[in-house]
Amino acid sequence: MRHVVRAVFVKLCEHLLDDLLVRIILHAHFLADIPNERLNFGFVQRPALVNIDGLEDFFADVVEGLFITEDHRQCFQSTFKLSLFVCHNLIIQFL
Repeated sequence: MRHVVRAVFVKLCEHLLDDLLVRIILHAHFLADIPNERLNFGFVQRPALVNIDGLEDFFADVVEGLFITEDHRQCFQSTFKLSLFVCHNLIIQFL
């Protein structure tokens, strides 16, 4: 049963990451005033399989590609962690 829960969680995280990456990029564009030519999705390579333990490293790579300030990084990281927390709690409630 535990491996089924983890598989569902990983699937939800994959969808969450897709949506969240778009939001992070758009927020960075408006908040950090990134020029249009630097607003490029090319650097974002979401892993085919999400490694739950490696999500923070993946997030750090995305932020590094955006060239945003430390204040913005902390803001996005908080949003990212909160989204994962909500996702995880939804699964717990489902069980």
